[in-house]
Amino acid sequence: MDKGRLKVKNNVLVLASTFPRWKNDDATPPFVYEISKRLTDSVNVHVLAPHSKNSKIEETLDGMNIHRFKYWFENEKNLADGAILSNLKSSKFFWVQVPFFLIFEFFSMAEVIKKYKIDIIHAHWIIPSGFLAVLYKKLLNKNIVVISTSHGSDVNGLKKFNFLKKWIIKNCKIITAVSNDLKYKIKNIANETCPPIHVIPMGVDTDLFNLDTCDKVITQKYGITGKFLLFVGRLSEEKGITYLIDAMPQILKEFSDTKLVIVGQGIEEKNLKKQASDLGLLDKNIIFVGSIPHCDLPKYYGTADVFIGPSIIDSDGKVEGFGLVFAEAISSGIITIATDVGGIGDIVLENKTGFIIKQKKSEEISRKVLDIFKNSEKIQKNQKNARNYIVENFDWKIVSKKYKKILHDSILSK
Repeated sequence: MDKGRLKVKNNVLVLASTFPRWKNDDATPPFVYEISKRLTDSVNVHVLAPHSKNSKIEETLDGMNIHRFKYWFENEKNLADGAILSNLKSSKFFWVQVPFFLIFEFFSMAEVIKKYKIDIIHAHWIIPSGFLAVLYKKLLNKNIVVISTSHGSDVNGLKKFNFLKKWIIKNCKIITAVSNDLKYKIKNIANETCPPIHVIPMGVDTDLFNLDTCDKVITQKYGITGKFLLFVGRLSEEKGITYLIDAMPQILKEFSDTKLVIVGQGIEEKNLKKQASDLGLLDKNIIFVGSIPHCDLPKYYGTADVFIGPSIIDSDGKVEGFGLVFAEAISSGIITIATDVGGIGDIVLENKTGFIIKQKKSEEISRKVLDIFKNSEKIQKNQKNARNYIVENFDWKIVSKKYKKILHDSILSK
């Protein structure tokens, strides 16, 4: 191919089943948005995502052209509101929406590709987006380049569809995985049919998540006068929050004024609140605050004493694909505790960037928390070095360069 072609911006279609419904959407993870907006200086970015009530069908945000497709009745809870796999697990009703979701996304995708002369499809999640991209390539345009990014739930879940994942992977030009754990699992699914797999993590805005974000308004807001424990994430089984709640009574025996603030929402919220209530700790020592704007998270990380993410391999085999909150927490200088599952090990390195404990062990959580409380001044001295590791490996400037190179190389070899 003539390299001069690269002087004209190529057109990339980003397919995503999870994407903010509007700018500063507190309830939807922003990582696909953050990745895509940083590509607009080198390619024309179009995003196709599910429509939700009150979101716009077409709009331009941060240089991206956003297109949203409708697939279900607007006044009912939709499949893509929140995490698709969690919704499917919670109710059979959502399975009814699946064929409509796939059909409407496929035809919307075909329309956008034709109208905007798309060169590359960047499909986030091997299923469903990667499946639809490869299907389009096979049926309608064998010359289009398909790149698929795995974030974890697509590989760790839906294991009965591994035969389909293998077919999708085989027909992608490049696969990217957000962690080394996912790369290993993708290779196992694909066997000898695997295209190049690049490990490119989710990025962190290390300017936003910095060492100077402590805000005492947070402690005043929740009446925190003692130690401050923090969890941030979706309230779902694989996050292991039940084990953190179980650890609180032991922690409170030695540090009675400790408070655990839980940021996030999800299908396990009702069960977790009942668990905290049964222990007599709800709204006293365990506070559920729901979702908060992403831009407010640094104040929580910067003010808390310890961040805990007790992730587990859940009953369906689902596990943390990467664990962006760990990178954000460490970048903010907070002492971090994590478990030895999924892709977390790329971020939390024992005694270097944080502490690793075994999953599903409440007693290990309480033991490690108490140890940190008793030695916090000594441990805190290492947090600047821990942050440097995040800056050097996960800053958005580094991550976006890797994606730009993949797009560049894909166009050259088309």
